[in-house]
Amino acid sequence: MLYYILTAISIIAVFFIAVMIIDGNRFVIREYTLESDKIQDGIDMAVLADLHNKQYGKDNCRLLEALDRMQPHVVLVAGDILTAKPGKGYELAASFMERV
Repeated sequence: MLYYILTAISIIAVFFIAVMIIDGNRFVIREYTLESDKIQDGIDMAVLADLHNKQYGKDNCRLLEALDRMQPHVVLVAGDILTAKPGKGYELAASFMERV
């Protein structure tokens, strides 16, 4: 009986680890539409958040391609573009921001 319990726990643990790895290596695009009588002309914005020095493809090409497809008027960085840990540089984030 203990064997089956340990096997089930192992399978569940592997599943959740796989989900965490997959989720940590993708970005999500969500679209929202806000309407106001105060805004007469539309404006498209992209908001980047929680990148934590992550690369999505070589030199962030997947993320840059997604931004190119959306063609926003403005790109806002909401925060956490860097990972503030000893030994972690800011070069990836700076290079990405220069290309945005």
